[in-house]
Parts: sequence; C-alpha cells; structure tokens
Amino acid sequence: MSENPSLQEKLRQGIAAAQRGDRVTARRLLQQVLTADGRNELAWMWMASVVDNTDERRACLERVLKLNPNNTRAREALRRLGVEVPAGGTGSDESQRDTRAMPIQLRGNRSLYFALAAVLTLVLLTIVLVYLLGRSPSDADVRQTATVVALEQQATFEATTASTVTPLPTVFAAVFVTRDPNQNDLPPTFTPTPTDVPSATPLPTATPYPLENFPIFFSVALSGQPQTVLYSIRADGSDETTFGDATVEASDIALSPDGQQIAFIRWLPNAQDTNAPLTPQLFVAPVNDPASAQQLTQIVGTQMSRPGWSPDAAQIVFSSDEDGDEDLY
Repeated sequence: MSENPSLQEKLRQGIAAAQRGDRVTARRLLQQVLTADGRNELAWMWMASVVDNTDERRACLERVLKLNPNNTRAREALRRLGVEVPAGGTGSDESQRDTRAMPIQLRGNRSLYFALAAVLTLVLLTIVLVYLLGRSPSDADVRQTATVVALEQQATFEATTASTVTPLPTVFAAVFVTRDPNQNDLPPTFTPTPTDVPSATPLPTATPYPLENFPIFFSVALSGQPQTVLYSIRADGSDETTFGDATVEASDIALSPDGQQIAFIRWLPNAQDTNAPLTPQLFVAPVNDPASAQQLTQIVGTQMSRPGWSPDAAQIVFSSDEDGDEDLY
C-alpha cells in the first residue's frame, strides 16, 4: 500500500463516504486512490461494496484475492455471489486485466449503447423529414383548386344579382282596453311576512400547540469533522443538545409511532478485528434519555441504513449488506 499522505486521506474519506451510504462520493474517491495505487487491497475491498452491479463487485473481489490470496472476507463474498474460488486463486481470468482501467471499462458498454441509440434516432428523423418535404402540392392541384373557387364565386354573384326583392305592405296593429263596470276589481295580492333565518353559530377558533412541545431529532457533520453527530432540538429552536458519544459517528434517526423511543445507526469498532473498518450497528434509546441507548444488532456488514418502526412500535426494519448485497432485515 502506498504511504502517500494524500492517497491515505482520500482512502479515509472514501471509506467514510461508503460507511454513511454516499456511494457516488465513495466511488469517486476510491477510483482516485486505485488510479494512483492499483495494488491497494483495502481500496479494492471497499470499492466492491459501492459498485453498481454484481459483475463489478465480482471483479473487485477477484482483484483483492489476486493481491492477497489469503483474504478470507473477499473469498467468502465471492462464494455468496456464486463464484467457485479454488484455494490460492481467484477462479477468473478477468482479474488479470489492468486495475487502473477497470472502473472505466466496467461502464464502457453503456456509452456504446447510448451512441448507437442517438445514431438510430437521427436516421429516423431524417427519413420522416424527407417524406414530409416530398408531399408538397403540385401545380396541377393548385390550378384545379383555383378553378373550383372561381366557379363557386361566379355562381354566387349571378344568383344574387338575378333575384329581385318584393317589398311587403306595412301592417299597423292597435289594442283598445275598456273597463267593464259589471266586473269587480281584483283583490290585492297576498304578500307573505318574511321569516327571519337564524344565523349560523361560529365555530371556535383552533388554538395551536406551542412549538416547544415538539422535539426534533437529527444528525449533522460539524465543520472539520468527518463523522455525523446526533442532536435534539425543540421546534421553536430552543434546547439544542448533543446526545450520545460525539466522537462516534451516528446517523439515520427514526422516531417510534408512540413518540417514546428513537432508533439510530452508530458506527463501532469491529469486536473480532480491531484493525478492520468500523461497522454500523442498530441502537434504540428512550426519547427522554438518549444516553442509555442499547445495541440491538451484531452485523458484520459494511452498510446499514434507514431504520423504520412497525405501527405498534414492537419491531424495527432496516437495510444491511450482511450477506454481500443490501437486503431488508
């Protein structure tokens, strides 16, 4: 492994990005490390955890075994992918390719597909344009249309001038109204008395709950710190506090439906191998006493995120790559 401080810093940042689930940043930083140091076993191991598909992950793991045939974690991960790995070898010729070019070659076919699709679309548009331009009206069609319009206008003019208008006699009408003395006058029309409609009773005005009654939990990475820290604050911006160990990275807080507990992810040292990268574990704590959080899992994977409570707050679901691929537990 290279002792370049710059590469070591990029490797550390790439591992931290992979641990918090930021695959895009992790791939970019690890790619820079592998471009400068293609024999960096740890960088290849972490790259296998953030690539997009199984083929890329297999290629990275095979490269790890090529560099270190005794890496049991890489060998076990390949077996989970269905690759038979003989003792002392990777079981694939693909690991012999140039390591610096591999992350780019893994995506070369996609660019070829996009280029072929663009060329095919351009050809189809050219065919449609030529077809539409070839359907312009001919001179014979224009002359025939002009002749029909002229004949219709001439017929209308002749019919208008040939007709004569016969004036109608003026008719005057008059109505004479007389009063019959033998008929009684009509009684006045009955006018009903209006009935007052009672006005609607106004609804009581809703009283909003004070904002200080609502706690908010969140995680944030402070300036200059690589890890995220858990915070709590009131909705009105008061009572901002840190809970838990501020030196240990934690993230992904989930509040239980009854509002009594919180679940979150905390990164801990590997109990079996102190030199191994930190592993994410699931913790649960009361809302009013986060410092008494209890660890629920003993996961050996490199990723864990998005805990969620069941409606009765009796179970928690989360995502982890315990078996090599991310699944729900």
